Amino acid sequence: MLKPRKPPMNAHPPAKTPDSAPPPPRAPAVPQPPERMAFFGPPPLLEGEDTQAYGDLLARVSAAIRPNDILEEIWLRDFLDLAWEALRWRRLKAALVNGAMSEGLIGSSVERAYARALAFRLEEVERIDRMIASAEARRNGVLREIERHRATLGQELRRLLPQAEDAVFEVVESPPAAAGVM
Repeated sequence: MLKPRKPPMNAHPPAKTPDSAPPPPRAPAVPQPPERMAFFGPPPLLEGEDTQAYGDLLARVSAAIRPNDILEEIWLRDFLDLAWEALRWRRLKAALVNGAMSEGLIGSSVERAYARALAFRLEEVERIDRMIASAEARRNGVLREIERHRATLGQELRRLLPQAEDAVFEVVESPPAAAGVM
């Protein structure tokens, strides 16, 4: 199969002639994820949390999921917020244990201080672990919904494809032309 040749990189564009039409207007650029998600309201950040980090995570998750419709955009935001929540709980857990460790570090190894901190704060750490697990389970549920939505859509398209193919190749007879009429 022959492919059209590409012009060399240093080739000049053809000169415009007076009767050549102006190029068609460009389609508006696809909005970046933060702009597209603006209708969900501000991100659920606590005071002092990094807005830029949330925006970066939104851009990366959006690039990975590439939502195709409004339902997937809703699920993307749910996924993002639940992932952020799990990360928040992990930061809290580390801060809790680090705070308790700093009290027991004097004259002790880091491992021993960590063990004492964990024993001292075990109930809080276990509660945070459950909250992390809950956020991660809900986050994973959102991914399953996106997969199910896409699979259902794909099945529906496969079901409709033969009808579309038949319609494209359907032979249509033209009515007989009247004698002498062109």
